Amino acid sequence: MKPRPEPAKRVRATSERKLHNVDVVIDRCGAERIDSGVMALHRNGSLTDSDLHAAERFYADYALAVHGARDSEKTGGGGSPDSMGVAVIHASAALTDAIEAVGSYGKAILVAFVVDGLSLAKIAQSRGENRQVLTGIVISTIKRLSDHYYAVDNRPRFPMKRARSVQKQLASLKA
Repeated sequence: MKPRPEPAKRVRATSERKLHNVDVVIDRCGAERIDSGVMALHRNGSLTDSDLHAAERFYADYALAVHGARDSEKTGGGGSPDSMGVAVIHASAALTDAIEAVGSYGKAILVAFVVDGLSLAKIAQSRGENRQVLTGIVISTIKRLSDHYYAVDNRPRFPMKRARSVQKQLASLKA
């Protein structure tokens, strides 16, 4: 019987990170990562694993589409500048689709909470809203984002056999 892995231990944040209201977590592999509000909502059961992955995917698409476009001549990992440009284009398209799915208000909330890492209290205070209501809005927006990514990943593909038969039917109609 395998022993259970130890849970991640929490390390208090440095004074600089305390300014940003962020804790640092050392995971099981010893890697240091920032503990965000999205992870806190996941830990308390408000968000599922797929919701957490959707938020991380939104963050990655946003970072590549917005910040990667500024640094498109940098390749980072030895890839060609062309491949970086293609990745930025794909991330931009995915980000545009995600923003369409959650709307402009949802985009503003996701950028503030997921990308910028602001706390719910700070977002509520800046918008003049109730924190509990804003928490519900954030959770429902992330769930909507998760549903969008699920639909994108599981949309039916148009099989090549079907495409060829449609092309043949169109050709026979023209003749």
